[in-house]
Amino acid sequence: MRTFLLLSFLSFNWILLSQNLNREDILFQLADKKYNNLYKELKDSTQIYHALETYSKIIDSFPNSKYKFESLFQKANIYKDLGKYSEAKSIYLSLLKEKIIPSYSENNSINTDYYKNFSLINLGYIAVYEKDYDLALKYFNDSKNYKVRFGCGMTTNEHLKYIDSLIEAVNTLKN
Repeated sequence: MRTFLLLSFLSFNWILLSQNLNREDILFQLADKKYNNLYKELKDSTQIYHALETYSKIIDSFPNSKYKFESLFQKANIYKDLGKYSEAKSIYLSLLKEKIIPSYSENNSINTDYYKNFSLINLGYIAVYEKDYDLALKYFNDSKNYKVRFGCGMTTNEHLKYIDSLIEAVNTLKN
């Protein structure tokens, strides 16, 4: 298993280097790969902490990085997944204070709405975990103020229905 992971890591690095990506791009791709692949597929807790460290490295080493806000968002997601709610809340709330969240994509307004929408949804989840149902309802309702466009086939209306289903579930828990 270790040999497979090492070979995967090395071949992934070779692909990144052959694409003429800079150090900032490479660090982000590595953190993203560790978080999305290893954590979700293998549930390897050491890799999730490596992803957390790598996202932190991007934020600290490249304060003006095009990946800064994605790295912050992913750090918050990791903290939420690990049950470290105060750390996650702090980051999600800081993202909500940003007027425009610069993006490594071409459309910052879509990106800003995306981060704010999902930060509020994740804050809502945390409030549910903490049994603060009124706060969860506030976060879920506030998330509707940010329109998200998806490239994965989900429509804005489907997303709004999803948020409504969260609100309905919390109202059920509350009563």
